[in-house]
Amino acid sequence: MTTTGTVAVYTKSGDGTYTNSAFAGAGELCDLECAMHLAVRRGDGPFVPMRNDTAVLFAVADEPTDERPRGVTKTLADPWLVARPDGGWMVMAVRRNRHGADDRHAGDAMLFRSANLVDYEPDGYLRLSDTPIRNPRCVWNRRSGRYLIEWRDERGVRQAESADLRSIGDVWTISDFTLQPIPDDALGIDGAIAGNAIAVDERTLDTVEGRLGVIRNAAVDQPTVRLRALHLGAHGGDVDATGTTSLAVPHTVVCRYSDGSTHAKQVVWNADDLARIDMTVPGSYAVRGRIIMRERPFPFIPDHLGDPCICRFRGRYYLTGSQLDGIVVRCADTIDGLAAAAPQRIVTVSSDGKDNVWAQEMHVIDGTAYVFTTLGPDGWSSVQAVVFRCDGDPMDPNAWEPARHVVRPDGSLLAHGGISLDMTYFEVGSVSYVMWSGRRFRDRTSGADGVYPANVYIATVDRSEPWRLTSDPVCVMRPLYGWDRCETEVDEGPYLLRHGDDLFVTVSGSSTGLADLYCVGLLHAKAGSDLLDPASWRELGYPILTKESVPGEYGPGHNSFVTDPDTGDDLLVYHAVPHDERNVAQERHTGIRRVHWAASGYPYLEMTPERDCDPRLRDVTLTVIVE
Repeated sequence: MTTTGTVAVYTKSGDGTYTNSAFAGAGELCDLECAMHLAVRRGDGPFVPMRNDTAVLFAVADEPTDERPRGVTKTLADPWLVARPDGGWMVMAVRRNRHGADDRHAGDAMLFRSANLVDYEPDGYLRLSDTPIRNPRCVWNRRSGRYLIEWRDERGVRQAESADLRSIGDVWTISDFTLQPIPDDALGIDGAIAGNAIAVDERTLDTVEGRLGVIRNAAVDQPTVRLRALHLGAHGGDVDATGTTSLAVPHTVVCRYSDGSTHAKQVVWNADDLARIDMTVPGSYAVRGRIIMRERPFPFIPDHLGDPCICRFRGRYYLTGSQLDGIVVRCADTIDGLAAAAPQRIVTVSSDGKDNVWAQEMHVIDGTAYVFTTLGPDGWSSVQAVVFRCDGDPMDPNAWEPARHVVRPDGSLLAHGGISLDMTYFEVGSVSYVMWSGRRFRDRTSGADGVYPANVYIATVDRSEPWRLTSDPVCVMRPLYGWDRCETEVDEGPYLLRHGDDLFVTVSGSSTGLADLYCVGLLHAKAGSDLLDPASWRELGYPILTKESVPGEYGPGHNSFVTDPDTGDDLLVYHAVPHDERNVAQERHTGIRRVHWAASGYPYLEMTPERDCDPRLRDVTLTVIVE
């Protein structure tokens, strides 16, 4: 292997809490600090933290039980990266119960396997001691053909060898570690507690940076057009007000990005330059142009609105979101027109705002508009998924039929002994599906101790009556990692984004009370697979959108997607929490930005205008060669 760079692992220091005067109390953050982070360095350059200095590997929580309905959140300490002799890598670490010892595995090293340093699979535990351990370290010894392992326990620094990381041989005590981490300050990352660093080749660096790094516009192609004077006559034709001409000139230019991906952007060409092209005179003509950037400010609308969803129906656009006492819709002829559209109440459920009408999503099924939402007349612990059907104009309150509760195939209520919410609808092939978040209660009177985590479920549904399931619910995601267990063990707000045969579902998780900590994870499946089989869905182990993703936008989440009719781009519609000049969190507000499809095939949801098109590259030149 020809090495061109270095990958380092680290965790973050901190007091394990998050505070802001807008929220009562302090939020538990050790889930995020006690997890593995990655940094990469090319050549002798600086280390660059991946995923905006957030974690990429978390320990998996224990399953909920009747004794512990919320399960037990696990954290990760002392990560150490190991290059396997057969290719690929291992991570060795210590599993803990948040900040405390994990009695079940106190003497074990927790293992993960990775083929690319981006995706990690749990690989069991290696028993090292009969007392609690810290600082496990490991390296493959070519001479002995075995792994050399070191750790610290109550006897001191210990050392052993292993052929396969399944068991160890004799153990002996040494005076100090021979395997040393890199110094914390060598990373140059605030609050980093460094593990080790290993050399990697350029292909590995490209993979890690492409999947985990910030993606930025790096170049713009300057197009060339060749035309034959003999066939086109004397001039390029009349130029209209938009700068287009009868010349066969491109309407887009290709932007290239740091991960190797591309995106075609619309461009307007200088009308005077086009008019100066003389098709009777062979030569080269330069036409100045400027890339058109549609920059939507955050917040998109002045009013606070969480859980936003935009739906196109009969040529118009409708924006819905969470309203506690009914359904409120904004309508406009264009997506941008929604920013100034007046909100109109089309369904009123109660006058006191206590019915918990959450996360309204409008979907069109066979030409009819439906709204999927919830009703909870007895507070949050009573919310159930419901569907409203529109028989006419969606902006006419009289066109909406009464709510129907979503029911199972046998006609019983969807959530038995619990709640159901955040239902979405989509079609794959000829099959209709719904996805939603649900949780159950051991005992509603026992507070948090009786509340199970909120999981994501899927089922098929009758498209003519989309409140009737045609299959039993199947759980495809539950809060397993530190990122979706901060304060509240929640996975919710699923929404489908399709890209060819790739089915991506964004899922929001983490604290619902401390809105700054909300974030977005990702499920992935393939069209043609059995979507009712949990094995068809793969969950990314880390969040793809957090408060670190875009400066000034805290707690991004509960999003939907809509297609830009002018460009064909997928647009992310989401809420996030701005802070005021005193850094006090405000309420959730709606934002919109372009989804960028990375070279890896994954959606990149952090594409700010500056990353999308470098302002220094917006001016482009078209070369027209008349032959």
